[in-house]
Amino acid sequence: MGPEMLDRARRIADELLWPAAEQVDSASTVPPSHLQALASAGLMSIAAPGGPAPGAALLLPAVHEILAGGCGATSFVWAQHHSPLRLVAASPNGDLRNDLLAPMRSGALLAGIGFSHLRRRDPSLVAVPVPGCGKGGAAWELSGRVPWLTSWGMADVFVLGARLEDGSIVWVAFRPDGSQRYAARPLPLSVLGATGTVELSLDRWMVSEAEVVSVESADSWRRRDALATAAPSAGALGVVDRCARLLNDGDQAAARAGAALQEQLRRVKASGLALTRRRDRLAMSLQDRYVPGRPHPRLEAGGGPGSGLDGGPGGESGGGDPCEGDLTDARSDESARGEGALDLDHVTDDQSSRHGSEVSDSQRDELDRVLQKLHCVRAKGLLLAQKAATAVVAANGGKAMAAGNPAQRLAREAAFYLVQAQTAEGREATLRAVS
Repeated sequence: MGPEMLDRARRIADELLWPAAEQVDSASTVPPSHLQALASAGLMSIAAPGGPAPGAALLLPAVHEILAGGCGATSFVWAQHHSPLRLVAASPNGDLRNDLLAPMRSGALLAGIGFSHLRRRDPSLVAVPVPGCGKGGAAWELSGRVPWLTSWGMADVFVLGARLEDGSIVWVAFRPDGSQRYAARPLPLSVLGATGTVELSLDRWMVSEAEVVSVESADSWRRRDALATAAPSAGALGVVDRCARLLNDGDQAAARAGAALQEQLRRVKASGLALTRRRDRLAMSLQDRYVPGRPHPRLEAGGGPGSGLDGGPGGESGGGDPCEGDLTDARSDESARGEGALDLDHVTDDQSSRHGSEVSDSQRDELDRVLQKLHCVRAKGLLLAQKAATAVVAANGGKAMAAGNPAQRLAREAAFYLVQAQTAEGREATLRAVS
């Protein structure tokens, strides 16, 4: 089912999205026919448990890359749908889940999400509990701004994340109804204008218990966001693939550049896959014992080998650049074990009992290193997209500057991915990669 799903995505990207991409680039919204085609192909429910194929969620980045190579705007609206889909699928609110999940999975109901503001130190959207209301009555009052909300004018429902006084996150289902309690200001973007991106302002917007998707601790949110945002940008890799294919259809010099880009893309994807698998194994083992930004117990106690406080790996004084050297981290398990790494597949119950704290500390150290390397691989992919788009512009010459030429659009989309889902760690890795 996996290869068949990828084939469907390629056909849609090449036969529907790519031929219309320049027209969509100047439109205000993505054509409904694009989203309908994705829904008919079973591509709107990949991230949901029980999706169109066993393990289909693992295909999400691959499908995203393919669609991004067809039309950046369509792929972005499609990708945004999957974040609220995951949240609704995992919601303890059974009535809400029963109401939204089936139409979201089928694509009959398009969803958007607003959460990037949660990465900021000062929350721009806050939720205040409303006391004395019974089940189904008003439970929260939301005020503030969602600075970046995509799919406005296309999505039927949005899931918004708002900060509570204790730092927790409440996720709520927001359905635009024309109320004066909110206002949406379109953002004039230089690229992906058809994504319907707005700044949403809420003024004491009342949310009932029936509209609460879930409440999540601050640590849980930071953990999920740190794991997700370290991954290579599927959108940027899609730009690289499309640019390489365009160059391969050119003259000898262009084709040579295209072949070189494809080889560099292969290496970035191989590194990203190896590190992502390692990340997932470590995260599954640690679960809520890993909190990004929180000192490990061993560090608080004064450090130790590998803690970064002794000038060793990870330390300020001698750790070196994590982006230097081989980024695959794809050593065989046997060689890794020979260097003292954990064998996560062969830790016995007795060992876990006797050395649980040591195991957890070592795993946290390793997960930190893996995430650092993943950020480096992400940066390499982002800069490779810039390089690939530059090559297509150069190959096209002056005509690349024409408004309807795909070269200039691909260059703008490559620039967009530099800041999409950007975190402080990602920004640092990208700047380090060009310095």
